Amino acid sequence: GGPNGIRYGADIHYDTVLTYAAEGQILEVTAGPWCSHGWIVWMVRTTDGIVGYTPEGDGNSYWLIPVKP
Repeated sequence: GGPNGIRYGADIHYDTVLTYAAEGQILEVTAGPWCSHGWIVWMVRTTDGIVGYTPEGDGNSYWLIPVKP
């Protein structure tokens, strides 16, 4: 639940948040994964064309859920 920060770079602790993806918003995964401070991070594109990086979850909860195109 809640918005998922989409950041300028893959470092989830230090990179600037560009925007937030609302719960249920569809994101296209374009590259990755990378590891950042023990979290798995993916490059994503929003439906309005913003490209950035967001974590898939915190190890207990998962925020990115794959769907079939």
